[in-house]
Amino acid sequence: MGLFKKKTVTKLYDKENKKPVIKASICNGEQVAGFKDIHTGKIEEVMLIKNQADLDAFKKMYGIQNKKECGGNRQWQNHYLRNWAANTKGKGII
Repeated sequence: MGLFKKKTVTKLYDKENKKPVIKASICNGEQVAGFKDIHTGKIEEVMLIKNQADLDAFKKMYGIQNKKECGGNRQWQNHYLRNWAANTKGKGII
């Protein structure tokens, strides 16, 4: 039984040069939340997303308000990746 609630500290990120994204694996569907540099395209991975609670925690941790800020709709991303994998039959993977 906890008497005190854990304090959530909002962390900062460079909003001008980075945007929050969710990177999903085509093979196993594993998802990682992080930040993509808009100039180089390099992704800095921050945390593994196992469920909706993890995604909500990531968004709360960095003060992200909406889906548009976080790289779009995750269901759309999964749908796109599934179709891409089916159409290329794995041949497009580098």
